[in-house]
Amino acid sequence: MKRKHGSLGSFLAGAVTMLLLMGLVTGALATNAQKSATLYYSDIKVCLDGKVLKLADATGAEVEPFTISGTTYLPVRAISEALGLDVEWNGSSHTVYLTTKPGGSVDVAGERVSMGTLKAYSFSHKDDDGSANFDSTSSFTNRQTVYHPENRLYMAAGSGVLGWTKLKVPSTMSVTYLVNKEYKAFTAYAAAIDGRGDATFRFYDADTNIKLGEVKVEAGAAPVQVNIDLTGVDKLRISATTYSVQIGQSVYHRAYANGALYNAYLVK
Repeated sequence: MKRKHGSLGSFLAGAVTMLLLMGLVTGALATNAQKSATLYYSDIKVCLDGKVLKLADATGAEVEPFTISGTTYLPVRAISEALGLDVEWNGSSHTVYLTTKPGGSVDVAGERVSMGTLKAYSFSHKDDDGSANFDSTSSFTNRQTVYHPENRLYMAAGSGVLGWTKLKVPSTMSVTYLVNKEYKAFTAYAAAIDGRGDATFRFYDADTNIKLGEVKVEAGAAPVQVNIDLTGVDKLRISATTYSVQIGQSVYHRAYANGALYNAYLVK
């Protein structure tokens, strides 16, 4: 059989396809997309940097690659773990989540500056103390796991703004940093916070309003890596969707970023 070479993204896409096709691997298929296929097993081995991988499922049981109509399919969990990725199957949405191992900083080469040492250039909504910065290290929960970040973006608005009702709470808030075209990348992790639903973060060149990137983290999903190219960017604007709570028994509400953007750095 002829070996095909491709990018890591294409390689993982094939592995994901296999996972979606095999009921015996995932235990779930889209109800309107079941197909029959003949699987061919021929003792296929996978080598990573010259080392033969031991391919196993979540229970440790050995799994074997196979071919269908000349295409080779690999077990997504075994391959992802060999590459240092977390893998999770969401049966309700029929989605495979591949993420870098959460908890640390994204590995981007270069001198790093913690976002916790910077002050905001401007922000869209002002709280009592004017806070909108990576100045928080407060813990948060994601999938009932407690995270203790090195830094975390704090955004809040509404506690002192008279006349706010729930209908007037902003759906997004933003903060802008002056980066002076000195950095090549922004790196961080993004997570949904238990009980606050999906979270979306967007990144813009504030001078041109060009969107540099976006990450959406579904409720119940693992944290995901963020890596934004800052080449030529003078001002970086970060926006976040909000979650609101009522202030006491009043009609006033306070809005927070509904996800956690944390362990964030600028890279020179």
